[in-house]
This record gives sequence, C-alpha cells and structure tokens, in this order.
Amino acid sequence: MKTYIYYFLFFIHLSLLSSCDYAYNVKIENKSSAPIGVTVFYDREKLDSFYEFNVKSYNAYLRSTVNESTLPLHIFDSINLTAKYIIPRNANLVIENGMNGIPRYSRIKKIEINKNNKIITYNNKSFDTLFKQKEERLWELEIW
Repeated sequence: MKTYIYYFLFFIHLSLLSSCDYAYNVKIENKSSAPIGVTVFYDREKLDSFYEFNVKSYNAYLRSTVNESTLPLHIFDSINLTAKYIIPRNANLVIENGMNGIPRYSRIKKIEINKNNKIITYNNKSFDTLFKQKEERLWELEIW
C-alpha cells in the first residue's frame, strides 16, 4: 500500500513540474459587408528546414493545417505552397495555431487579402504589428 502512495505522490509531483504551455490562435476576421479572399503563402525554406527537405511530410502537414480550418478551402496549391480561402462576412479564418503562447509566424511567408477586387499584400515582417492581441491566447487581423 505504501508503494502505491509513493507512486501516486511521485506522479503528482511530476505533473506539477511538467511544462504547461498553452495554445494560441491567429485569425483573420472579416467584419466587412462582403466576402473577402485570403491567400496564405507558406515559406518553403522554413518548411524544408523543419522537415529536412521531405516534401511529402510538409505537404501532409499543410493539408492537415488547412483541413483544421472551419472554412472550406477554395484552392490548395502544393507546388507553390499556397492556400486560398473565401471568408464570408462576419466569419474568421485561423491561419496559425500552436503552443508556447506567442505566435512566431515562421511558416507563413506572406498573406494576400482580396477585398472588392483590390489585393493587399502583407509580408511576414509586418505580422507582429499587423495582428493585434485580443485575448491572452488570441491574435486577430480585423478586415473592415
């Protein structure tokens, strides 16, 4: 019986010492009166470094990331590593999620937003100021 108590206390202690990283989401929110188009361009060099040039692995990863979105994918281009979406009004698109609480945007090269036949391009370097923290675990870009 004593052995079980020691095991129990050991596992409680171990669980308290383990990392408690929390998840985050990065969204594009369409608050305009019309649908908008969003194209996400993924960074091939970063993906190659993460997946050691294994194209099958990162294509599978990108497809799974794309499939996690609540919006239907409009077009996925596995050669150019782009995903195109149509975001209806008053809807949003999660473009990145992960652990450690703070987005790094490392897999995304740029984003293009097509609103009223006008395309606006945002490069990766602008993401830190572009996406505003709305809650502890949520960053958003609001399109009006």
